[in-house]
Formats: sequence, structure tokens, C-alpha cells
Amino acid sequence: MLPSTLNYAAPTTLGAAVDLLASHPDAVFTAGSYRLLIDLKMQRIDAGTLVDLRKLTELYGIASVEEGAAYGVEIGAMTALSTLANDVRLLAHYGALAEAASATGDAQIRNMAALGGTLAYDASAGDVAAALLALDAVIHTHHSKGQRSLDAADFFTSDGKTALRHDEIITMVALPSTSASSIYEKFTHPATLEAIIGVAAAVTLDDAGRVAACRLGVCGSVAQAKRLSAAEAALLGGALDEAAIAGAAASAADGVEWLPSLQASAEYRAHRLGVMTARALRRLVKAQG
Repeated sequence: MLPSTLNYAAPTTLGAAVDLLASHPDAVFTAGSYRLLIDLKMQRIDAGTLVDLRKLTELYGIASVEEGAAYGVEIGAMTALSTLANDVRLLAHYGALAEAASATGDAQIRNMAALGGTLAYDASAGDVAAALLALDAVIHTHHSKGQRSLDAADFFTSDGKTALRHDEIITMVALPSTSASSIYEKFTHPATLEAIIGVAAAVTLDDAGRVAACRLGVCGSVAQAKRLSAAEAALLGGALDEAAIAGAAASAADGVEWLPSLQASAEYRAHRLGVMTARALRRLVKAQG
């Protein structure tokens, strides 16, 4: 059940929101995260003040960045997952993120959940985590002493948590310009619709059809959303053929730590990770003709 007393604030400026978090040690921000509501009801988060970011209009929307800039697309942290799932720019150039957003929950959740809240409270379990790792995203934040930018690989930490400070708010996610094709594959829990295993893949081929760049990200019931470094190494420099895909799948679980789970053993999840990695790579091969 929810706390009997829960203060509520809906600031209209980013500075005011950060000040509220800094001055209230028991405060948490809400950015459209259904997970936060569940955690509050289950008393996994002890909060006395809820800081609602919905009135921060500067945190909404998707903007294309001019060619030659550091990033190809900038996404406001309050942008709904349903918007990401249907944006033509993401569908064309950042397919893994569009697919991951589309794979999150049901339509009601996707309409409510925002990118920033999903990252902050779903963390390593959220579908978009794997996509942002594969797309080499940079997560921008604002806190009481200034701003900072975190590579996605540094944002997700152990035990399914993040590198966010207490008084820190995600403001934007930036995606670099890319020529890579990317997709997202998910092994879904049938009751909760959450990812038991999610794999995002982004691959660039050179003119000879060899893998010039490759990024694979995993999310779900893992201790930390992370890149699949061993699988990436198995692919680089070679053709994206069945032998290479089998090698990447066989090494996909190397270095991955698993959270305790009633749904599947660590051994089974490691097996499924290999299966999902191979499936993602085969889809990329098919998409690239």
C-alpha cells in the first residue's frame, strides 16, 4: 500500500525540481514510471515527497540534430515510450530503440511511461536499457551542483541500479549519428510482460560485408544491463554468417551476472541469452539483404 502521508509537488522549472530533491532527503521524482508506483506500494522505496516532472515542458519531444553535430537525435526525458515507438526517425535510423519502446508493457503503460522514468526506475530490467547500450547513447542529467553526461555503459550499475544521485534528474538522451542497422529481441514474461532476457544489436558492415562495428546490449533479469563484450569480439572483422553468429551466441553470457529469479534458473537464462543473441543477429542479416 502507498504511504499514509505522501507530499506532492509539481514544479514548473528544472531548477525548482532539483532544489526540491536536494532539500528533501526522502523525495523521489516521478517521470511517468509505472515501476515507481509499484515500488512505493510494495514499500521497496521509502519516500515522503513525490516530485512530479510532468510540467517541465522542456523535457518533452524528439529533436533531430544537424548533420556533423555530435548527436543525431536528442530525446527529452519526459517523452512517452509510445512516442518513441512510432517516431519515423527512430524507426528509420534507431530501430532498436523504437522496437524496445514498442515491446515495453502494454499500450496503457507505453502511453504513461516516459523515457527518463523508465531509465531511473526500471534501470537494468527495462527494455530500453539494452537499446541505449547498443546505440551508444549518452544520458544527460541536471543536479544541484550542475550538469553531467553519462555514457549508457556507465549509467547502469550493479544490482539493477543506476549512477543517478539523489538530487539528479535525467533531462535528455542523445543518440549519435549512425549508419548501423539495429534491432531488439525480447524473451517476455507472459504475466508481467517484462523482459526475462532482452537483447539489442547494432551492426555496421564495411564494403566487403565484414563487421566493422558491433554493439550488443542485454537487459532483463540481469544484475546489470551491459554490453556483451565477448560476443561483440567474436563478430568484429569477420563476415556476419552462421558460423560467426553461432560463436557470438556461444559467448553471449560470458561476464553476465544474474539476479535471483523464480521464473528461470541462471543456466536457463544464459542459454536463452545465446538464443536471443542469435535471433537478433539473424534478423539483422535478413534486414540488410
